[in-house]
Amino acid sequence: MTYKILNEKGEVEAQGPCHSWVKGMLQLICALMKNSHTDQITDTANSAFTWAAFNTGYYKLYVNAAAGVVAYGIVAGTGIGANSPTDYKIGTLIDQGTTSGKFQYGSHSFIEPVVSGTDIQLVINRLITNASGGDITINEVAMYARDDQGTTTKYVCLMREKLSSGVTVSNGANKTIQLTLTESNVLA
Repeated sequence: MTYKILNEKGEVEAQGPCHSWVKGMLQLICALMKNSHTDQITDTANSAFTWAAFNTGYYKLYVNAAAGVVAYGIVAGTGIGANSPTDYKIGTLIDQGTTSGKFQYGSHSFIEPVVSGTDIQLVINRLITNASGGDITINEVAMYARDDQGTTTKYVCLMREKLSSGVTVSNGANKTIQLTLTESNVLA
């Protein structure tokens, strides 16, 4: 996986590899592969919950948050802590809003998986706009999944990445956070 921060012209302002799939992601994959309804998953409040999707008969797991929603989807933060496989949330979330230190989060766009040579890629984008009245620096990005289990909703951090260097978003400017999932099959 890689990240890019793009300006209004689509120019790359920051990019790098993501080294930070976190425990919650692998807990979800493990539960899905086992068809388990007893596995414990850690949510973004650092609380364990029992994976019950297969018991309820109703199951949804997604990252496609609507505009203005920061409980799931791609989110940005100002935290500077190192990446850790036990991260369960972004260090310091840049919340939704138009007051000091907040972004307006747009909806997500997806570029469906594309095969090119021996690679396959899925691209997820989210537009953010700074209408806070001052500059805000993005130091980290994360992706949260929403897990609907019948009448209960939980949020799980899938990845968190501390950027190699911060990206300042000036008041009135917008940026696109782009996450690209790539699988490479080097054929022997």
